[in-house]
Amino acid sequence: MNLLKHDVEIEDLIWRYYSSSFKYNWRMESAHHHDAVEFIYVAEGSCRLHFANNMIRPSKHDLIIVSSNSVHSCDVTEKKGCTLINIHLLLRNNIVGTSAVQEFYSSFFRTIFSRDSFIRFYNCIDIYPIIKNIAVELERQLPYYEDIVRNDVEKLLIMLCRQYNSRTGLSLHTDVSYYVQNAVSYIENTITEELSVERIADSVHISSDYLMHLFSAEMKMSLMEFVRILKIEFAKGLLSGTNMKIIDVAAETGFNNAQHFSTIFKKYCSGLTPRQYRAKSLELNNSDENIFT
Repeated sequence: MNLLKHDVEIEDLIWRYYSSSFKYNWRMESAHHHDAVEFIYVAEGSCRLHFANNMIRPSKHDLIIVSSNSVHSCDVTEKKGCTLINIHLLLRNNIVGTSAVQEFYSSFFRTIFSRDSFIRFYNCIDIYPIIKNIAVELERQLPYYEDIVRNDVEKLLIMLCRQYNSRTGLSLHTDVSYYVQNAVSYIENTITEELSVERIADSVHISSDYLMHLFSAEMKMSLMEFVRILKIEFAKGLLSGTNMKIIDVAAETGFNNAQHFSTIFKKYCSGLTPRQYRAKSLELNNSDENIFT
């Protein structure tokens, strides 16, 4: 069951790609947009991405998909710098499939082809080997690299669409109101702090009741449910990417009580405790120090 046209040429599928490290205070010269859908994976450090009505700070293992023709720019304020894998895919005219395939992908593609939207996937450790390999194959161009790249792009899209359809571990910035967009941005940028409905509502200058109503209607979950999901996804990144003690991860994620943190973590992590998740992620985590050598 193919998603991409079997005979699509790589130059007609990949508009641009790079794997690069950026130093502190690097800044893109100007905001830009393009027809390609841009996949930005943060391999190390963190950066800031600026959109028309949003600014986010993705960190290690986050993946941002920037939709076609969405105006955006990037800069690095992390003193350790930032390492990005960036793949631009020309998907609009290269997608095929049966009606079942189209039904599976339809919502996902509507988002990534819509103007002025983006999706943030948190803690995508399982995506890292795939997107890394796409960049490596494109760089080396060994025999039959085109087949490997096409297969990896299909695998990447399938894995992302599964997560998109389940709405777990991601943040959508499309088809929502001005207030919900700004509430989501505020939550993302203060995720290490203790958050309440009242505090979030104050940040977007509307009443708590009205924000909760809008959020439930547009995001299909409660406001505080969304906060808890993002906090746990942020905690996963700390558990897999640092040696911080569990109690310190809880505090850094905005939980005053380590036991409460563990209870919430198990609820949103298939019953795994923070310690169990760390052990499991270490088994999966790629230990390469430099993905560009």
